[in-house]
Amino acid sequence: MDQQTRITGIRPLALAIFEGTLGLALGILLAVAVFIESAALQTALTNSLLQGLIFGLSASLLTLLLVPLFYFAIGFVAGYLHALLFNALAAGSKEMVVTMEPDEFEDLPSQPITRREHAMGFGERMPERRRPRSNRR
Repeated sequence: MDQQTRITGIRPLALAIFEGTLGLALGILLAVAVFIESAALQTALTNSLLQGLIFGLSASLLTLLLVPLFYFAIGFVAGYLHALLFNALAAGSKEMVVTMEPDEFEDLPSQPITRREHAMGFGERMPERRRPRSNRR
């Protein structure tokens, strides 16, 4: 039996972090591509592998640091704005409905499981261990 739930909003910070992280990953890929291109270009211009790598690496080290941070910032702001826009639209809309299946773990106990219960399974109890007697009197 499926349940239908009406969506009323999303946490802006959660979506901002998600889109910022996505932007960071894309920024890292772009920065690595620029890094490799710069090193290859400098190597071709100087006709020396070592000199070209040194000039290429020094010119694009700043790129490796700043581009991913810039893309994260842009993604973070865009995600926050997306969430605010979504919340504004979802608050006035009655048509945004998600169909959800019931959770298959609803019947599990809400109490934390101890080591003994975990070892035996649910509902079974392990016999209590007897402590060895000490030989001292």
